[in-house]
Amino acid sequence: MKNVLILGAGLSASSLIKYMLDHSEKHQWAIKLGDVSLELCEKKLDHHKNGMAIEFDVTNQKQVDEEVKKADIVISMLPARFPHHC
Repeated sequence: MKNVLILGAGLSASSLIKYMLDHSEKHQWAIKLGDVSLELCEKKLDHHKNGMAIEFDVTNQKQVDEEVKKADIVISMLPARFPHHC
């Protein structure tokens, strides 16, 4: 399984999240979705077996480092105003 970390679950990420989940079994992707709103992540993942929601704070450098280290692929869908230390 490839571990894919998607940061940001806002409106602009919706199509990407759906695509990744729809193709996750075929490509053996484990999708971890992180956003400041855990509830939003859970809603977007809709209990998909290959999806995992986490509350993610981009300003918490320790959390950023830990989550990025676990991922094979990181996709940032965060607004440009946020620092990208990934």
